[in-house]
Amino acid sequence: MRFPSFALTLMAASMSLMVGGLDITHPLMAAQPPQPSQKISLKFKLPKRAAPVAGVVGGATRNFCVAGNLPLATLTPPNRLGLTTGSRPTFYLHVPQTSAKSAELVIKDINNQDVYRTSFPLDRNTSGIMSVQLPESAPPLEVNQYYRWYFSLVCRPSDRLEDVFVSAWVQRIEPDRGLAQALQQTNVRQRASLYAENGVWYDALSSLVQLRRLNPNDPKVTTEWSEFLESVGLE
Repeated sequence: MRFPSFALTLMAASMSLMVGGLDITHPLMAAQPPQPSQKISLKFKLPKRAAPVAGVVGGATRNFCVAGNLPLATLTPPNRLGLTTGSRPTFYLHVPQTSAKSAELVIKDINNQDVYRTSFPLDRNTSGIMSVQLPESAPPLEVNQYYRWYFSLVCRPSDRLEDVFVSAWVQRIEPDRGLAQALQQTNVRQRASLYAENGVWYDALSSLVQLRRLNPNDPKVTTEWSEFLESVGLE
């Protein structure tokens, strides 16, 4: 599935909303000097592991609360499994134009038991790329465990069968000693490359988002962003 707007914009609607500690805007970074613009490879290498069950794209057949040509979709590799080294990672989605007034995020463990669940309001102008970062109040993901996360647009609160939703998998890993040491000696661009080379999807994507925010007018960063997305068929 191709999303041309991914290469140009991180979020069409500017949001700065905190709901119960849940950050649903792009992570805010402290001011830093521009990163050196050396060219490095940012092609993502899929790890040799698969999700327990394929991720799901679902929702009401009428989809009456969304508009536009681009659907609600997770920014994940083709197998919908992403690795992270973080205990509370950030997830990224494309959110289409919608009349839904609220959304829901659910994290479930391998046994389909709720780990975390929260709802939050949506601005009427919300569309584009949205990030959802798990707050400190959420239970930390355990190392080597699989979790499935669901994002739903609540089209009709009185009938949740009308929800438009997507899901994907996340697994937290412990980086090996070599990767951990290398990450301590890198800038944002190099860190993104290391994560991509080692198949750590969510961390690579978050590093690239940070890099684009720090260098919004750097053509090399734009090229690297496109290269990363193209490597998994998202551009």
